[in-house]
Amino acid sequence: ETKAMLSPTVCHHLYFMLSNTKLNKNIIATAQGHCFRYESRNMNFLDRLWNFTMREIIFLGSERHVSKGLLKARNLIEEILEEFGLIYLIQSASDPFFGEMAGEKSLFQKAFKLKYEVRSKIPFNNTTIAIGSFNNSQDFFSKKLKITNKNGKYIHSGCLGFGNERFAYSF
Repeated sequence: ETKAMLSPTVCHHLYFMLSNTKLNKNIIATAQGHCFRYESRNMNFLDRLWNFTMREIIFLGSERHVSKGLLKARNLIEEILEEFGLIYLIQSASDPFFGEMAGEKSLFQKAFKLKYEVRSKIPFNNTTIAIGSFNNSQDFFSKKLKITNKNGKYIHSGCLGFGNERFAYSF
């Protein structure tokens, strides 16, 4: 039995804190913390770290609340990136950490466009790195952790997260 883990993302803590609860309203939360990832072949420079700091904005509640929140956040982030003068692209992506169901979940994410990565150009070596992402988890976490609305239906969740070190590196 697993007794502890190094968290791959910040939003997990809020989902676990809310497990076995009923939400009476939609929620928008923010969190910052350390994330830990081992990405084997990609860990050869400052753009991929085992331990990095992530800032997230998390949406919980109705499907509409989560979708609208993610869309509004994406529009605001694009304005900020344009203002900073970063060369970037936003593209459909999938998560590498679904365990034994990785293939199925990855295909599902891509088919339904549930995850988008913000990739910033690194001019000195003509590459791009992922500096952030927008993730629509639908009811994945609420079903696993029994988070429902006042009517007993599973809530939806989504988040956007930016790796502080990767964001700084992109400048």
